[in-house]
Amino acid sequence: MSAWAPTPAERRKYRDYTVEFRRAEHRHVHITTVDGHVGRAVALYYRIPSLKKFVVYDYPGTSDRERRQIEQWGLALPSGEWARFADVWERRQILGRVVFTQQIVTFADDPFAQLELELMIDADSEVSV
Repeated sequence: MSAWAPTPAERRKYRDYTVEFRRAEHRHVHITTVDGHVGRAVALYYRIPSLKKFVVYDYPGTSDRERRQIEQWGLALPSGEWARFADVWERRQILGRVVFTQQIVTFADDPFAQLELELMIDADSEVSV
């Protein structure tokens, strides 16, 4: 199976958009599941058509490696990276502006790390009386 690559049309669609990076103030890294896989939500992308801008919010608690990866992915958004998961952009209206958002989740490659994340979720969801 070949690696994913954007089509020429996907590369052109938002090429005139700028990218801005910000630190999220009200969200933090958290554990989540996507299609049965446990991962860490580490960033949030905003696409703001009226401003021709992508805004990338990285969450407090990300590692240096994750921040470098978030920056690399964010810089590639205008040149087609936006289309990697085109079906998960959510349409929202914020302060009268239509924006599209996408949460970025990294997954553990190591099965033991996967198990550790699942145990963390179980521990967080326990009910104490």
